[in-house]
Amino acid sequence: MIIGVTGYGATGASACMDLIKEFDGVQYYKPHVEFQLLQQPDGIIDLHYNLVESRRRISINAAIVRFIKRFEYKRSDRLSKKTNGQYVSLSRDYINSLIKVCWKGKSSYDPQDILSRFEDTKYRYLRGVMKRIVWLFNPNSVWPKYNNRYYACVSEKEFVHKTRVYLDKIFKASGFDTKNPILLEQLFGLEKPTEGAEYFDDFRSIIVDRDPRDVYAMTNGYLSQQETSFMPNKGDVKAFVKYFKGLHHSHVNHPNVMYINFEDLIYKYDESLARLKDFLKLDHVNPKEFFKPEWSINNTRTYKNYPELKEDIKYIERELKDYLYPFSDCENNLSFVPENTGVFDAKPGDNRDLIKRSQRVLKMRTKNSK
Repeated sequence: MIIGVTGYGATGASACMDLIKEFDGVQYYKPHVEFQLLQQPDGIIDLHYNLVESRRRISINAAIVRFIKRFEYKRSDRLSKKTNGQYVSLSRDYINSLIKVCWKGKSSYDPQDILSRFEDTKYRYLRGVMKRIVWLFNPNSVWPKYNNRYYACVSEKEFVHKTRVYLDKIFKASGFDTKNPILLEQLFGLEKPTEGAEYFDDFRSIIVDRDPRDVYAMTNGYLSQQETSFMPNKGDVKAFVKYFKGLHHSHVNHPNVMYINFEDLIYKYDESLARLKDFLKLDHVNPKEFFKPEWSINNTRTYKNYPELKEDIKYIERELKDYLYPFSDCENNLSFVPENTGVFDAKPGDNRDLIKRSQRVLKMRTKNSK
């Protein structure tokens, strides 16, 4: 079984991951790494659309070129290390198995051929000079040089089969036993949490949400701008509300999809645990080894620690009232005594993250007080 946990960004997906790590037989990457081969731009889902659904020849070539660049990009090192250096070679074998024809050529409509500096109008004279210089030395040469061009005519059945084989090899290279549960973060997308499920024999998709007041407070508080630069994070509360609403426009009803709040993991710990046990069909064998609700409760209602955001929080409460977590209704549900730590998504006993974040908060408050 493949278990994919996805968050909206700073909504607590890693906390849910920690809780699921405590279930029987669950395997996961150590240390943490996001597994976005399906949903990331130019990933498997985009490749499927262009090769199987669209089948426009120029788009097919562009999709293959971009997929190759994606796994050859330096950030692929993150997954390469997890697969004992086999990620690039496995990905190359995979895309080569889908390509039917390859040749050297050029198209006047293909992004890889026209979106270069020398194709810009202001370089037309330089381009002409370069062509003449190249022609003087070799009249039969072509400049700019031709690129590799690709074509693939792939059926749905063939694409699914070869992708399943590819992912299976990735998991085995990562040291996973594919007969036991594998836990992956950001595997499935928010909008279509079942898209890509056909590549697995069995799957579970979990979407983790969080009170928008806390998300906003974190983007303007102890999380750095760099950590939250993927969303509006410069105090523009109206932009944040538009962004938040846009992310929450869809909700899929499917027996293999679960929606859960980060706060539920804490204020409704026993109930959430029961839901997960029933959903995953697994036993919870290592209670509180990774996820400690008595610690994580300190990471709820954090917006109250930022009086300077008072007016922004009022705006969020007015515009996003349907997404606010009912803290007051759940306070009496606690089955534990809160511990005064404040560690956010950190391993138990690891205070380095807490120290760094506390320093940021102190620096920010000192700046605001001037």
